[in-house]
Amino acid sequence: MRRLGLILAAIAALAAFAGGAAIAGTCETTCTGPAKPAVIANDQASTDLQTSHAEVLVGTATDVVAAASAGANAFSAGTEARALVVTSAQAASGATSATGVAGFGSVYGTVTASGHGVANGFAVLATKGDATAAVSQTATASVSAGAYSVGRIVGKDASSLTQTTASANAATVSAVQGDVDATIAQTATAQIDATSKADITACCGQAASTAVATGNNIVSTGSTTTMVADVTQTRGDAATNATSTLAVGGSSGSVIGAATANANAATFQNQWGWTDLKVVQDSASGVTATSSVTVDDACCASSSSYGVGNTIAASNVGSSMRLDFDQTNSGDVSAVSSTSGEAGVGEASAIAYGNASSGMLCAVCGPASMTVSNTQVNSGGVDAVARSSLGA
Repeated sequence: MRRLGLILAAIAALAAFAGGAAIAGTCETTCTGPAKPAVIANDQASTDLQTSHAEVLVGTATDVVAAASAGANAFSAGTEARALVVTSAQAASGATSATGVAGFGSVYGTVTASGHGVANGFAVLATKGDATAAVSQTATASVSAGAYSVGRIVGKDASSLTQTTASANAATVSAVQGDVDATIAQTATAQIDATSKADITACCGQAASTAVATGNNIVSTGSTTTMVADVTQTRGDAATNATSTLAVGGSSGSVIGAATANANAATFQNQWGWTDLKVVQDSASGVTATSSVTVDDACCASSSSYGVGNTIAASNVGSSMRLDFDQTNSGDVSAVSSTSGEAGVGEASAIAYGNASSGMLCAVCGPASMTVSNTQVNSGGVDAVARSSLGA
């Protein structure tokens, strides 16, 4: 049996400095006009089960979409040419579940099955104005999301995408030509599960499966912005699991599977403005990311898994940055990835961290500096395993 190419990589690190819809309690606001600030107070509490299930079963079709999303509390606000000031408290004590299922005979176009579940969601954007946000998010019930596909894709332009995301708390604070001042506290105590599974027969075509599970997630972006953020993320000892399983029979093009599991994640991207960040992350969650790819005859096959207790990524362009990061992880972290079958080129990669943080500064206009205080403590086990048994 000839082998055209095979890459096998496994990386494990204990701590590294380099990571149909059902919505209960929804508030959405857009403001335009003079420079007078828009001041909003948001208080949301959900105790009920939130569930969404989308199922599509067909014979022959051009395209198939089965999409489900569920959330307990959701808030969004935007302004243009005025400041935005938001105080928000969100609490979810009822479980959240979303499942998308696609079953089909033969599809000649695109198949998409997706499930997305978020207990508490928050997003604000100020354009040509400042964004000031004081945010509290607490989720004490489980969040699960699933996506499942079964069927046959036909033709070189045919494709199958199965994707799922599950998160207890998610917050985004952004500004364009205005400043960001954010104080955010997130707490998640219950289990988080994201599961993506596809069993596809292919006559040419591409296939992909992705699963992302996150306890607490924060994203802040700015352009021509002074960014100041004070963030606290706490993840309890319940599990955070992401599982992607992709099996493709017959002859196929590229086949890609990926699983990502984070207990706490914070991302900051700024440009042309001073950045001052203080982030405290604490996780006791057992984190597991598992990806499996099996093929009969593929052009290329790739499987990747990424698991981390706490992760922070910060970047700035053209201006100075001060970073104060404190990360503590006591939960076990595991990343497992595998590929098997026959493919021209194959890859299996697994990456696991207890704590991971990175800072990047690009000084393109004049002098800029980065000051960093970074503390990481890990007492949990960290394990990464990648396996490949591909032939060609």
